[in-house]
Amino acid sequence: MAKKFDRTQFFRTTSGFDRDDLEKVLWTLYWRGDARTRERVEELIDPSQVTVTAPTPPSAEVVRRNVKEFAALARAGAYLARDRRVSPKERTRWRFTYKDHFAQSFAALSAGTGEEIRPAVEAVSTLITLACETEGFDYFRSEDPIEASKVVISEMVDQLWTGIGRALGPEELCRLSAVQIVHWERKYGWTRFGFGRTSEKESTLAEVLPRHLLTPDMWSSFTEHFIHELDTVAGKKSPSYGTVSARTDALEPLNKSLIERLHASGADDRIAALLDNRGLTANGRKRMRGYQRALDSN
Repeated sequence: MAKKFDRTQFFRTTSGFDRDDLEKVLWTLYWRGDARTRERVEELIDPSQVTVTAPTPPSAEVVRRNVKEFAALARAGAYLARDRRVSPKERTRWRFTYKDHFAQSFAALSAGTGEEIRPAVEAVSTLITLACETEGFDYFRSEDPIEASKVVISEMVDQLWTGIGRALGPEELCRLSAVQIVHWERKYGWTRFGFGRTSEKESTLAEVLPRHLLTPDMWSSFTEHFIHELDTVAGKKSPSYGTVSARTDALEPLNKSLIERLHASGADDRIAALLDNRGLTANGRKRMRGYQRALDSN
């Protein structure tokens, strides 16, 4: 292969070319070059005629399938060298794969409208649930997976709720957020040790929620769904939301906020439903009753 000209050699060699010679060289390059070369020549000749094509958003169904496969492999221990379906290189790059799945899922969520975003919502939900599970399970070769991934889970939930509200409407946002906060809320965040740059950026979901529930009707609907979901998980333990005690502690700030709102509106029946809910521990219910009595005495 002939040695490629450097810049000085190229300009010295072409210095004697007239306009016709240069046009012939350019035309040969344009006509015989590949597609990218032709595009580059067109950009140089007439930048105003160049159109930038926006990338096609990923399919929500494809995104969901890829995320479910990733989660299944993680739970099976494949990223800990227990499964040949994940290569040694990919095991060390899991955090980049994890972040890319979030990016692809949100791209599909943002591009869709109405019911077509459901698969993207499911994909994001799977990734967040996986983050909750890493608190107690070793899925990846990292002492603190969420800190290592640099994914701020509360920001992901914030973005998810924005997408749900936009595409599915306020009532579905109230329903889904009520279910999700029961399963995902964490008292000390989603990193294992509660310190580090990722941990410092986290907020509780109780702090994120008011940015999305903007009217009294939305809070009322959310509360109904929240109480129902607590009833549903009463006495149950799950990798995604831990023990009843841990769940009670994590949800206590939200429960206090709900009691304040219900007290102000005189919704005593809902207060009773929350204070008697078996989705919380007996001690947790006792603390909430004390909080209610303090409100009554003021």
